[in-house]
Amino acid sequence: MTNDVGGTTTVNGRFRVSVLSSSYDYETGKHYKVRLLDSNDVETVHAKATTGFTPDSYKQYMKVNPDLYYSALKAQKEFDPSLAYVSEFDVISEEK
Repeated sequence: MTNDVGGTTTVNGRFRVSVLSSSYDYETGKHYKVRLLDSNDVETVHAKATTGFTPDSYKQYMKVNPDLYYSALKAQKEFDPSLAYVSEFDVISEEK
C-alpha cells in the first residue's frame, strides 16, 4: 500500500476487502485496487503505514531534489489507509 509520505508499505495479514478495480500486466499478472471493509483492519493498516515523517522532513532536500517534498505533500493529502493494492498472488477469494 502507499504510505503517508508516498512510499510503499507491506502489510501482512488477512483482511476482508472489496475490489474497486483491476489491471493486468503480462510480466507481473493481475493487480487489484481494494478497499478494506473492517474498521479494525483500517486502524491496523493505518498504524503500519504511518511513517512518522511529514513533508517538512523532506525540506532539507529542496535544493537537491524538490520533488521529494512536493511528492510527500501530495501523498499526505491523498493518504487513505482503507485503500490498498494487491497482486493476484496475495488474494484468497471467499466468493459465495
